Amino acid sequence: MNTGVQRVVRGLHRALSALVPLTPLIWDPALASYCTLSRRERGFLENPFAGRAAADAEPGRRANAVPLWSKLTRAISHRCNRLDLPARLTAADTLFVPEIFQDNRIPWLEALPARVAARRVGVCHDALAWRQPDLMPAAQAKPTPRRVGLFYDGLTLRRPDIMPPGRQVGFAEYLRALGGFDGIVTISQESAADLRAWWREGGRSDDAMPPVSVFTWPVDHDGAARRIVPPPSGGRRTVLCVATFEPRKNHLGLLEAAERTWTRGADWELVLVGRTTAQWGARVVEKIDVLQAAGRPVRWLRHVDDATLRRAYEGCAFTVFPSLAEGYGIPIVESLWHGRPCVCGQNGAIGEASAGGGCLAVDQTDPAALAAGIETLLDDRALYRRLCDEAERRTFGTWEGLARQLLPILNAET
Repeated sequence: MNTGVQRVVRGLHRALSALVPLTPLIWDPALASYCTLSRRERGFLENPFAGRAAADAEPGRRANAVPLWSKLTRAISHRCNRLDLPARLTAADTLFVPEIFQDNRIPWLEALPARVAARRVGVCHDALAWRQPDLMPAAQAKPTPRRVGLFYDGLTLRRPDIMPPGRQVGFAEYLRALGGFDGIVTISQESAADLRAWWREGGRSDDAMPPVSVFTWPVDHDGAARRIVPPPSGGRRTVLCVATFEPRKNHLGLLEAAERTWTRGADWELVLVGRTTAQWGARVVEKIDVLQAAGRPVRWLRHVDDATLRRAYEGCAFTVFPSLAEGYGIPIVESLWHGRPCVCGQNGAIGEASAGGGCLAVDQTDPAALAAGIETLLDDRALYRRLCDEAERRTFGTWEGLARQLLPILNAET
């Protein structure tokens, strides 16, 4: 897949591999064990779109075209590649966990220090399944008693209505497990604050928390250098939205906003990039179908590779990112990296990503405000040019630079 976490894992792997000995591993829940990667799995990590179609609605289905056969071959491969990792690790090693884990890794990782002195460093992308975002419709803002997970801990899951069920199961245990790591990396100040707040709510004192370092992710496309091309001139302008079809990404609000502008006579095309999801995507796809049947200019490119995504950014006039809450907001920074302004909110980590310039802040919870923001950038050429200039002046790091910043944390030098 080419969603945010997968792209981060690939970027980190590529950059760290050039600096230190690195062995990528995969967790198999059935074996309750880490395994080395098969050739196919290594391909997904290093070159996931080689020989595959660029656009998929659900890329996991293409990768597992015959689910039972895929499951069987995976089981055989993992049994052959299974590692007794505690026996292999030494005090000089670091187990770096850059993904969200909500399965039986939790008790395994919590028990690891009793077996080996290896260092554990994790990445906290966000705590949105627990935290109540700042900007939400008031009717949805009530805390909901938490009744899912591997273990019951009595805490409250703040936003079950904007998170897929899979993100909720085991999420509190995941945050608890991170509290026992030797170091944590977060991707925004908000994510760091949320994580510390969760630990405090669970009774952990500040001096008992692991050190938390905040970094922002680079946004280069598979190592490509930054290249800003002028926005297309002439013809109908395109506005791009890059986001997975899930509730908090707020596609239905965006589509309502787009319909408002088209009804008022605005001439522009909305292009959507992102995979669908079983829990929510059908509602978004249905709305897209309705708009297309009515002759509205909206296209869904589905889940695409880096080359197609880069062309989509270069082919648009600007982007819109209607997400209600984020741990970071990669599409905002990607848009700016390509020199394209972005219409988005300004709450939390979204505000952190957009604060450096190049963005038009709106109340993304209100379709009328989203519509007004889109129309403003379509009509106000002076503002559009200023935001383009701001986007082009924004500076961004590289994966190699980030990897060098991470080494002291991974090597326990700080």
